[in-house]
Amino acid sequence: MGSVFALLNAGALLGWSAILCILLLRTTEAFPGLTTPLFYVDPSETPASPSFVERAPPIIYALLFLEAICWVEVGRIAAGQLKGNLVLGAVLHA
Repeated sequence: MGSVFALLNAGALLGWSAILCILLLRTTEAFPGLTTPLFYVDPSETPASPSFVERAPPIIYALLFLEAICWVEVGRIAAGQLKGNLVLGAVLHA
């Protein structure tokens, strides 16, 4: 079971690193079109619109998946399987 969590953590590290790279590349002018589709939201849409979920920026799904991995780790801290600060983990990922 430990190897499953090791793979999960490696995947989370890789995912968060990719998000960081995407955001850093987006802030530079060197690659202006590289990440635009990941963040595009139609300005005429609002969160209350039925089609908003269908048109949410693709990066949202990656972030939700990575946060779910974080919550698994916070749950493992709560269960006593990992050392860590439960309050910090819960507040940080709330």
